[in-house]
Amino acid sequence: MKNIIISCVIFFLASHIAVGQTTLSSIVVDKSTGKPIPYVNVGVVKKGIGTVTDENGFFEFVIPKRLSSKDILQISIVGYTTKTYTIGELRDPLQDFSVIKLSSEPIGLDEVYLEEFIEEEKTIGYKNYTNNHFGYWKDKQGLGGEIATRIRIKKEKTKLLTLNFKLIENKTDSVLLRVNVYDYKKRHPSQNLVNAQIYHTVHKGEKDILIDLSPHNVIVDDDVVVSIELVKVYGKQHAIAIAGADTRVISFTRAISQDGWKRYRGNGIAFSLKVGQLKSKFYDLDKKREVPERITLFWDASRGMTKRNFEKEYELLSTYLQSLDSLKVELIVFNSSIQDVFYFDTKKNVSNSAFKKTLEEVFYDGLANYDHISYASDFDPDLVFLFSDATSYIGSLKTTYDAPVFTINSLPQGNQERLQRLSLYTDGHYINLTKTTTKRALSFLQYDLEDFEVYAQKEDKNYWIQGTVSLDSIPLQGVNVRIIGTYIEEVTDAEGNFSIQAGEGDDLSFSYVGAKTEVVRITETSLPLRVKMRPEGDLLNEVTLTGKSKKKSIPFTKRKRVTYAIDEITSADIDAHYSRLQDVLLDKTFVRRERGFFIFPRGYRSPGIPQGLPGIMIDGLIFEQGSAPYIDPQEVSSISIVNPMTAANRFGGQASGGLIVIRTKKFQRGIDGILEEKEELLNKYTDNLAFYETSFSNTLFIESLTKETDFQNAYQNYKENSPNIIDVNYFIAASEIMSKWDTDIAYDIITNALTLAPKNPKLLRIVAGYFEQYKKYKEAEYLYEEIARIRPLQAQSHRDLAMIYEVNGAYDQALDLYKRMLVNEINNIDFNTLKPLLTNELNRMVSLYGEELFSNEVLDNFTKTNSTMDGRLVLHWSEPKATFKIKFVSPDQRFFDWSSSKSQKFENSTREGFSIEEFVLDDAFEGEWLINLEYADLANDYLIPLFIKYTFYKDYGLPNETKEVKMVKLLREHKKVTLSKVRL
Repeated sequence: MKNIIISCVIFFLASHIAVGQTTLSSIVVDKSTGKPIPYVNVGVVKKGIGTVTDENGFFEFVIPKRLSSKDILQISIVGYTTKTYTIGELRDPLQDFSVIKLSSEPIGLDEVYLEEFIEEEKTIGYKNYTNNHFGYWKDKQGLGGEIATRIRIKKEKTKLLTLNFKLIENKTDSVLLRVNVYDYKKRHPSQNLVNAQIYHTVHKGEKDILIDLSPHNVIVDDDVVVSIELVKVYGKQHAIAIAGADTRVISFTRAISQDGWKRYRGNGIAFSLKVGQLKSKFYDLDKKREVPERITLFWDASRGMTKRNFEKEYELLSTYLQSLDSLKVELIVFNSSIQDVFYFDTKKNVSNSAFKKTLEEVFYDGLANYDHISYASDFDPDLVFLFSDATSYIGSLKTTYDAPVFTINSLPQGNQERLQRLSLYTDGHYINLTKTTTKRALSFLQYDLEDFEVYAQKEDKNYWIQGTVSLDSIPLQGVNVRIIGTYIEEVTDAEGNFSIQAGEGDDLSFSYVGAKTEVVRITETSLPLRVKMRPEGDLLNEVTLTGKSKKKSIPFTKRKRVTYAIDEITSADIDAHYSRLQDVLLDKTFVRRERGFFIFPRGYRSPGIPQGLPGIMIDGLIFEQGSAPYIDPQEVSSISIVNPMTAANRFGGQASGGLIVIRTKKFQRGIDGILEEKEELLNKYTDNLAFYETSFSNTLFIESLTKETDFQNAYQNYKENSPNIIDVNYFIAASEIMSKWDTDIAYDIITNALTLAPKNPKLLRIVAGYFEQYKKYKEAEYLYEEIARIRPLQAQSHRDLAMIYEVNGAYDQALDLYKRMLVNEINNIDFNTLKPLLTNELNRMVSLYGEELFSNEVLDNFTKTNSTMDGRLVLHWSEPKATFKIKFVSPDQRFFDWSSSKSQKFENSTREGFSIEEFVLDDAFEGEWLINLEYADLANDYLIPLFIKYTFYKDYGLPNETKEVKMVKLLREHKKVTLSKVRL
């Protein structure tokens, strides 16, 4: 678990002094007495630059050049008038700021109360603590940094007597802390309520801290934020950590003097207060909320909200709105997009039938995107309503409004915990209309009542079927387990175990590459299943090789032997019993295997050259391991081994790990002058194929939609037919059809597929691919995060997430994932097969953005590698078992075929959780290239349609890089088509 939930991560800018920057050195003194004022807060407002004066009133720090002349330096301490200067003034060499004088402020008599008037004492706040999260100051340079927690005050004229908290670590020599008590306004600390400095020294080894506040007469009427501030560190050692609360808390940190506040919700710091109630006024009633005049109302119009209890929701809403004296309402109807925004500017307009009719006529479609609840307008509401079930995983359920948010839900399947968390964070309330009456709900809107409900998302495990799948007594990883007739599916883990939510009478389908599909009916839910699969013919030999299908044409030579080889065997050395090329290499050469890769022994590597994997050259074409086509050993004429230095000198960087050079007998006869007039040998492309066009299943509704010739009629056709359709194929097809007119509408439509199969990773990847095609990259990120959550043991889940983080500019998150994948540090997943692809993507990112975004320490860990390419194609396919062929045709009409089923990664893809291949065209022939597709998977029917996500990069890794993403549906009628023409 992450330890640091609340942390003041502080830095001191004096350690980054640059030529031309201004150093400010001053003493702060009392204007009347001339005496130095210790521990004054000095800093540039909300810029993370600041400190406090020492015990002699002295401070010094550097003013960076990046600051604007209009930025403000603020100097403040309780009991004195705050002073400010612009940075422009401080940079003026004619101005003298060596001494800064502050004027004292008088204390009002009405703030003084006598001890004898206290009626009762009690402890409020957060007494129970946890070690699972804590607050701390990073180092002793973080002077002025504050850690704070909101404390609810239920009665007026409450006097603060003591502050209590616990340290879970205290190895400091000693530190001086200052206690501040702030008014709580607009969800943040506001005015400091203390009228004199409250200091407390924490000594080495102390754990239970109690600070006496009673002499300072801090009397409050409303909620407060109590903070402790670091003002001095004694000695060299500094290690102090404040325990977190074991319940929901709102806490804050201020990183350094005069910086802005950062708010934390949920996990916070455990501060408690002993308080006394003054006799003069005693209130036992809950506080009434402020009456709003401007309300923003978010109305969730996603497909899943069609079953909402509209009458109950509207009864609550209309009753509350009619109770207000004056009113303006901003109504925002949203699903995956914002559909409409309406304004009602008088109470009469809100209470009449037009307002209700507007809500009743909402068209429910798609999946909700909660990023829209941060919708920015000039309306500036006093209160925000969100009517939703919060079940979508698109968007972040956060808000930027400085107003309480009330979340309201009438559906039993809503995400109660999520809705409650948002309302707690914003000082609103979650109103669960499935459990409360309208009258009770109104009290939550009118009074600031505690929310004592505890919600947690719990899954009913009573109907989860557990089991194990094996083949020849060996547990199988990657078996697809699906409930027939539904979109619910799971996969087995490394031990062959699975767990799927199903019940008696359900039929489970078990499918795996190389094995016959098994169907098992559930007759008893309490007993685990033991499923034994049977091989379908001969299983492929296990090969774990890395690969990107990088192909480069090498000029043909007429020499029979490779003169730059160090070791060589011929067909005479290959006995008839050899059926696998890897056995020949291991038996007849010094090539070895390590973790599934062919490697050269240590003594054969070239000094000074980093170890790399040797490539494989077959008849003049170089492949990286894992991408080479199958070669029958009995058709091999010769095998030559070339050391890394010789190979790199001869063929460049692509052969820097050395080469295993294979010549087939057909090729050898050709260079000996024996000509064969076969198309295979001539490698000459003669087809003339049609271009790929999206086609759809011939259903009544799709056929009707395809006949529409304009957007308005097509969209009306969709709105009339879609509400009763429960087929993901329809929504994918409808989205594709509508995309020719409006990709925003197409995006809205395809999200409906997710409402039908929200946890199906294959469908999630398809829809994410369409999001990318429609340039909805942030929305795609949410889907890839969901895939990583439900398929954390699949390699591609993490690669796709790293990729989309980079696309969206989250470079630190992308860098962290790529680094962890390359060293196999995520969930014990073996990423070796994907390493060349991952390395290409990481090198490109560091090369393009490194100097601007990453520290020198990060950059030093990466070799300066030329990661640019003329063209790069990345293919993802939704079903690992799908068989298809890709043909590259060069401008001179030569071609290269790649088959998914013949790839040596075919079996690994199911086991290791990926369906992705990379092809690189580098130093390629200039001119027009064809990329063709041939689909051969005619024997299987798939509930989720088969798709390939096609991503082609031109000038990959260069500033002028371009990218095309398109989704390609595999249908039986697509025997051979041209996917695209690319000019390099």
